[in-house]
Amino acid sequence: DLLLLQLSDEIKKVIDKKEAEMEAGILDPRGVKIGSRKYYRYLGSLTTPPCTEGVIWTISKK
Repeated sequence: DLLLLQLSDEIKKVIDKKEAEMEAGILDPRGVKIGSRKYYRYLGSLTTPPCTEGVIWTISKK
């Protein structure tokens, strides 16, 4: 997937740096190839501090 390749490249840039922050820029989620149009969606929060709320999680049924 194009999106996963972009994320992988950005993660590799900071993988050895402790407490590093880097802006990944614009990532287009339409690049994800889910393979199915069936999915679940729910409102929640991030799973790591500061556990920001208002996150929309989308999970592929596949």
